[in-house]
Amino acid sequence: MQEKARKAQMENFATAYKSVAEGLTSEEGDLYQKLRNKQEQVYEEFRSQEAYRPKLSNTGNQTPAKIAAKAAYFVAASFSDKTFHERFDDQPMAESWTISDALATWYALGYFCFLSCAGLVDADPTFETAILDKGLERLIEEWQMPQQIHAKFHAFLRGNIRDILATYEGADDAQKFARFFSLFVTRIVGGTTVFSTASLSHGSLLSSVIKGEMINTDVVMHIGLSMVFVGTRSAVKKGIQSAVT
Repeated sequence: MQEKARKAQMENFATAYKSVAEGLTSEEGDLYQKLRNKQEQVYEEFRSQEAYRPKLSNTGNQTPAKIAAKAAYFVAASFSDKTFHERFDDQPMAESWTISDALATWYALGYFCFLSCAGLVDADPTFETAILDKGLERLIEEWQMPQQIHAKFHAFLRGNIRDILATYEGADDAQKFARFFSLFVTRIVGGTTVFSTASLSHGSLLSSVIKGEMINTDVVMHIGLSMVFVGTRSAVKKGIQSAVT
């Protein structure tokens, strides 16, 4: 069974990542180019999101609680359990991996999305910290995690958040940005991929496949998840702007 899965991974990897010049059919080449174009579009939108950062101060409607509530609403909706099942019910999971494990990791991605939104506003560190603290409280309220998932969610963040942030900051082009989400998808389905800037390289992915490690090679899924992430950030930014004007 493991050998069959590894072979399938190799086939998926070859189809998704080899260049047209290496022998893709016309149909495969068109798909490859469309995926590359979409990667570029999503990454360009991501990079443009910080072009304007609304100035925040602790006055009027600009209290940390109100801003956090607005941001948490959008993030919680994008990374809900319903959205998880829509995207992952058809994805193969590791043998010992449970839905609770997967959901905890999924919610961690949602929380990281919320954290990343801090870069969308101009606020002093104390005010920003207050927003993040209030936001986590609101996210937990919105998601209503069972105790078991809640514990796994916090354990995952404690063990990985610094590496996730460093990897995210190292995703400085469209392919690396999509690769960042492939790492998260792999972890959601029970793979043991390490978050690091080295893991963003094409060679690292190929090495994992050759070793037979469980990884997710669904490029459409990776790009789709990056679109959810970037789209949520856009909604949060608009929500914050409406809250402070």
